[in-house]
Amino acid sequence: MKSDAAEAFTLTRFAKAAGPPQVITIGDTNLRLASQPLSAGSIRKGRLVLPVGTVDSWYWLPAILDLKTGHIERVKVAQITDFHYTTWSADGRILGTALGMESSLWKFEKAASGR
Repeated sequence: MKSDAAEAFTLTRFAKAAGPPQVITIGDTNLRLASQPLSAGSIRKGRLVLPVGTVDSWYWLPAILDLKTGHIERVKVAQITDFHYTTWSADGRILGTALGMESSLWKFEKAASGR
């Protein structure tokens, strides 16, 4: 993957033998490729599992890209969190590593002085 000036990423296939590189065109979607390296084993039966971003979240979420058609679809997960690496298991399931986050919101007020 490489970044262009607009901060979007493109995916390029390089042939094992001689031949020109082929840009994988992704269909019309609100998903964008993450700036994460692809994992070993992330391609299975012409489909690539990878983390993507959405327009309404800052999390990287898993998605499947059909390398022939360019169709990309998010994978539904039980918890929304950052998925940094995704790959296929031997039986066709998706495996991923995720980085969870927990936070609290606090409001502080200046105490009234007793004077």
